[in-house]
Amino acid sequence: MDITKIAPQIIQTEIDGVKATCIVLGDTHTHLPGYLLQGKSQIGFALKDGLVNAIPWEGIAIVDGMQCLRLPSMPLYSVWELADKRRGETLSFVRDFIQLLGRMEESYISLESGTIPLWRMYGLDGGGVFLLPPSLSSAIEACMGEQAREASFNDWVHYDLHKPYTLIDQMAQLLYLGATGRVPLANPDTREDHCDILPLRLLGTNLEPELVRLVDDVLHAKLTEQRDLTGNQQPQHALSWLGDQLASMQWPGPVESRPDGDAISLFEERQRKRAARRRFWRKRGWLVVTITAIVLAVGCFTAGRIKQALTPPYTYGMSDEQIIAEYYAAQSELDVQKLDASLAPHVKSPAELEVMNLFVNRQTRQAYENINAIINVNDWIAQGRPAIGSSQGLYGVTDVQVTQTSADSYQVTSTIYTPFPYDEEDETAKASAGHTLAFVYTQKQDFTFATNKRGWRLIASITNVDYRKLETIEIPVTPDKPSQKAQAANAAYSLASPAK
Repeated sequence: MDITKIAPQIIQTEIDGVKATCIVLGDTHTHLPGYLLQGKSQIGFALKDGLVNAIPWEGIAIVDGMQCLRLPSMPLYSVWELADKRRGETLSFVRDFIQLLGRMEESYISLESGTIPLWRMYGLDGGGVFLLPPSLSSAIEACMGEQAREASFNDWVHYDLHKPYTLIDQMAQLLYLGATGRVPLANPDTREDHCDILPLRLLGTNLEPELVRLVDDVLHAKLTEQRDLTGNQQPQHALSWLGDQLASMQWPGPVESRPDGDAISLFEERQRKRAARRRFWRKRGWLVVTITAIVLAVGCFTAGRIKQALTPPYTYGMSDEQIIAEYYAAQSELDVQKLDASLAPHVKSPAELEVMNLFVNRQTRQAYENINAIINVNDWIAQGRPAIGSSQGLYGVTDVQVTQTSADSYQVTSTIYTPFPYDEEDETAKASAGHTLAFVYTQKQDFTFATNKRGWRLIASITNVDYRKLETIEIPVTPDKPSQKAQAANAAYSLASPAK
């Protein structure tokens, strides 16, 4: 791995007789974000000998024909040096970063996809660490090349982690980097194979066995284990557990390794096969499933209709209010079968077309790009309203309130979030940079129930009474870059705006 191509370049120099440390952004033709040229930016924080110091940003400087972020003189080195000449300093680096992050606010840490980009993380020669603020991090990202961005951010994102566990996982990845000189998730087969990382124990390092076991256990922890360990703590506070585990451990000066070649080859071969199967089913599986479904549907249609007519819906035995709640839950989940489960024959849900369009969009994007394009707004709210992907949108019903108006009739008010506007005047609405829009409406609907001859309570009618706009909200987004094939899919299955 050539770290000179992916690590930020650091220059120690003098400017007007004052020593300064500069992080290179690019040559003089590099276009800088506008906010760097005006106002003040956030400060950085350094930890040295257990003490945290605020480090102000001193502006843009031209050094050796390069545009740079100017900072006070500090003996900075990039985190990437842990993969090369500073591997022996990895444990102290990680311990110091655990201390520093534990004293930061979550908003300052600004976890993107649960990961701190490596261009924000630096060590101090002689001990200590430095964390660049999010605003300056954005400037470096905007000026860097695609290879550096992939290596310093995308290759570190470990999918499907419990949120409070994310920083514990990243610190373990840094230990893995220092022990092996390799990024544990950089292999595309590893990422495709549910991020099943090659165990550190197979690489035969001269690290303490307890430390090797700790790194492997952290990087392979199941979701239930992650939840049991961290609960609902903020990620930076959950790090204290890892700090306690590392407190008594030692790191060898020169790191050596004697890999178990046969075991590694067997692991990688099996992983290649699993990854190949997953790629096939992700890219082509929808076609196989579609053809199979059509064949089965033709043969089973008649039998299925008879069985359906004789089988009670899953809401059988629920009260009318519970059935209404399940109806809206199914709408939010884009589950057309559940949406129709409690409808009497010949009754159609007003939301069916909308839900079906969004369902097709979501499944297609999932198949082509492995992206969940439609997020259930109830899940989003429960998670604290985080940033979402730039190709994602919010949809779902919240705040459902049921009022009984007669023995079999109810009026229901609720709030619905959609990624597209219902009103024509909102069709030209645009989000500010780095955000996407969600349109929020309150709706009122009348439900009528009936009991069929088998004793099932079914929805006999749903009538839209009224709706009005509440607000348009902006949601921060994290960038994603779909492939050309994905872009074609997006064009074919763009979000529609059905009539209300």
